[in-house]
Amino acid sequence: MRKIVLTEKLNHEEWLEWRKKGIGGSDASVILGINPFKSTLELWNEKVQDILETEDENEAAYWGHKLESVVREEFTSRTGLRVYTEPYLLQHTQYSFMQANLDGFIYDTVYGNCIFEAKTASAYKASDWADGVPDEYYAQLQHYMAVTGYHGAYIAALIGGNKFVWKFVERNKLYIQNLIRKEKLFWHHVETETPPPIDGTKTTSAFLDSCFPLAENKEVLQLDEDDWQWVELYQNAKEKEKAAKEQKQLAENRLKALMQKHEKATLNGAEISWQEIQSEKFDSKQLKRDEPEIYEQYAYKVQYRKFSVKQRKVDGDHE
Repeated sequence: MRKIVLTEKLNHEEWLEWRKKGIGGSDASVILGINPFKSTLELWNEKVQDILETEDENEAAYWGHKLESVVREEFTSRTGLRVYTEPYLLQHTQYSFMQANLDGFIYDTVYGNCIFEAKTASAYKASDWADGVPDEYYAQLQHYMAVTGYHGAYIAALIGGNKFVWKFVERNKLYIQNLIRKEKLFWHHVETETPPPIDGTKTTSAFLDSCFPLAENKEVLQLDEDDWQWVELYQNAKEKEKAAKEQKQLAENRLKALMQKHEKATLNGAEISWQEIQSEKFDSKQLKRDEPEIYEQYAYKVQYRKFSVKQRKVDGDHE
């Protein structure tokens, strides 16, 4: 690795510009397709266009940065391991597009120099840490180890403001090989300014919805013949989805018939539950009939675009 810039001397805008020049640790999970909040298409757009950040993202990043020293000090208090800060943006010597901005590093008597990463997380994310490190953070640590050449990483997290956890992760050679291969491919798309292939993730769908929230052009677009494959794929998947739902409902009905008044059943380690649930529901239609003025006061309109595919069979059309 090599040091390319002193990060503590950069303002926020300068830091964002440096991020556009390479792939950072938080980008790794996006490129692998395991990030629950961002797609590869959105990440590519950030690298070749202006980086867009919401106020929520800035707020989360702000408090994460503020509490970083608290997490670091608590980690040292619990483990006895001293964390050294590294205020530089690091770069892989062979793959210059691979960058690392470390929260710190630790000298371990077994593994030598190790990564240190501090996190803050919502209480709703507590279960994600129960069996190890969340996938997106695991990718980040492996990316950092790829850049630095280190063989171990420590990650500590303050969850919900009152629960502290820390984990150790070893270098995963095969994982890193796959990660580098995918990051090289992604960076080729950035350098050539050609978008990566559209995938089937919800994050890509959400990004496309945000890019094109309104149907401004009312003219009918004539697609190319090669695009028929996506119409067929959609229709076939929809039919399989319908069949799968029917099979699921059949299995559920048969099990209910077997359980009858029993709340729970078990078979071969499977636990089957048919529990009584009580909940309150709001009848907006009744409110609109009985108290129209109150309804109008609190009602609001939601605008979105609904996607559908309908096949009209005409002579010469595809069957």
